[in-house]
Formats: sequence, C-alpha cells, structure tokens
Amino acid sequence: MKVAQVKENKIIVSEIDDIKLDGRKGAIVMTLGCGLCGSDIVKFRHKIVHDGVLGHEIVAEILEINSDTKFKKGDRIVTSHHIPCGECNFCKHGNVSMCEHFKKTNIFPGGFSEKVFVSEEHLKNVAYLVPENMT
Repeated sequence: MKVAQVKENKIIVSEIDDIKLDGRKGAIVMTLGCGLCGSDIVKFRHKIVHDGVLGHEIVAEILEINSDTKFKKGDRIVTSHHIPCGECNFCKHGNVSMCEHFKKTNIFPGGFSEKVFVSEEHLKNVAYLVPENMT
C-alpha cells in the first residue's frame, strides 16, 4: 500500500506491506482524508521524526473489522489518533497530551497512508460515525 513517509528529511510516497488485522481487535480502514496537524509540521520542520508516517486526524471507511462495537464494514468514521486515560493528573488538569497512555496509543502506520489500523480502544473511545448526509 502507498504511504507518504518521512525519509531522510524528505516526504516521499512509497510502497509498504499491506496491513492486516491478524486476529487483533480493531479495524482496517481506508483513509478518505487526513488533516495536516501543527504537530506534523513541527515534527518535520524540526527533524523530530526521521522515518515514519505522519498524519493522525483521519476520516476513513471500515474495510475489515473485528470489534465488539457498533461499527461495521462500510461505515465511514472519523477518529482521533491518541486516547487519553482520563484518570491521571495530566488528564484531570486538561493536559491530555502529557498523559502516558495518550503517548502510547496511536493509529498505525499513520494517517498519510492508504490504509490504517484502528484499535478497538480507538473505536470504543474516540471514533464516531460520519453522518450519512455529510459528503
């Protein structure tokens, strides 16, 4: 599958192995759109990321799903990239990006790819259906 990834301080389009559920709980989604976040720009400009796929604010269609949620194949969803725990001191004081759980959870490989793995935890906590009447 195609990804736009940072390699040697450039953004290039390349092919990587297709991602699969392989029994994991969650979904494989086809990216329909991805926002360009300020943190993506900072990571690229300041050379914080050397290799990897940026992008984490996606709208996508579920291609394959293994989940105990209301979502099903064909649903269009919007999802966040990270999941705050809601319980730690950082979360309780509105600093969710400092939460350890937030830092450990991410969509894979990143929003600037044809397909993304979205965990069941994402589906349960930060994913929402796109309304039918929204293009």
